[in-house]
Amino acid sequence: AAVTFDGTTLALYVNGELRAQKTDAAPAAYSGNLLLGGGTTDFDGYLNGMLDEVLIYESALPAKAIYDMANPLDGEVANLQLRLRTLEEGDLGTDLGADAGTWLPVTLTDLGDGFAAWQYDLGADVENFYQVDLKATDSLGNSRYIPNAWSGAIDTRAPRLSLNYEIDEGDSSNAFFTCSAEDFNLTATGWSCPLVITPTAGYQNAAWFTSIFTDAQKLATLTASGATALPDTPAITACDLVGNCATYSVAQNSAPVLDPIAAQNVTRGETLTLTITAGDADGDALSFSLGDAPDGATIDASTGLFIWTPDVALDTGLYTATVIVSDG
Repeated sequence: AAVTFDGTTLALYVNGELRAQKTDAAPAAYSGNLLLGGGTTDFDGYLNGMLDEVLIYESALPAKAIYDMANPLDGEVANLQLRLRTLEEGDLGTDLGADAGTWLPVTLTDLGDGFAAWQYDLGADVENFYQVDLKATDSLGNSRYIPNAWSGAIDTRAPRLSLNYEIDEGDSSNAFFTCSAEDFNLTATGWSCPLVITPTAGYQNAAWFTSIFTDAQKLATLTASGATALPDTPAITACDLVGNCATYSVAQNSAPVLDPIAAQNVTRGETLTLTITAGDADGDALSFSLGDAPDGATIDASTGLFIWTPDVALDTGLYTATVIVSDG
């Protein structure tokens, strides 16, 4: 649509055709901001609806210029490039110019009628505040640089979780837990941890964040520590504001068990070798060590090979060695 005014007559053209006019119109002068799209008067056939794009020219347009605007040359979108910027790369909203940075090719679809749809795949694990700059070229070679065509948060990444615990040596039914979750858009809704306590909240209040968002701070981490009864399968769950949730569980660790060790006879001055074995229900790697043992006795930490050569001056008697196996 286009509007012309010759000092007396105000005319409205749609696609180059005269649709309405007012012959006793008077010019309007604006000293402040110009508001378009609102009013309380019945327009009686004049434009009354949504405006997609408005261009205001400082001088009158001739009829041919209006016609050319309504009937552009048939040039399709031929090429589109995208420059993707994140918060870590500097202040968003700043125009870097058309030649700076890395420009990525974009796939165009639904070509025709002077328009094209486009898409760019960021992947399945992204979480940041982005700005999109575009460069488009039509089939006639005309190009346009569009800085900050879009900006906003994109979050397809679930919260990152951590769950650790140590079993109480004095009471194996209890354990000390540490739970934590981290996310750019974290929420306390959906938080679950073996500890039935309110987690400690950590907030994002860096300068780059407060310059973009109106909130002075934003939830970024949740942590909780303490002792509680040991569940069969300790687990933690956390969600973010866009519905990405994550759950992490740790099965209880079973202690390794030494296989039976028969009594051994050894002569003073001769060497006793014996391979100690053990089993672990979790399939963890095992390591061996000695507790109380005769002087000179050793054991290989990885193979369990026990070696002892009694001194020739050692008295005849019963000697014991304590073998310890650990799954780490």
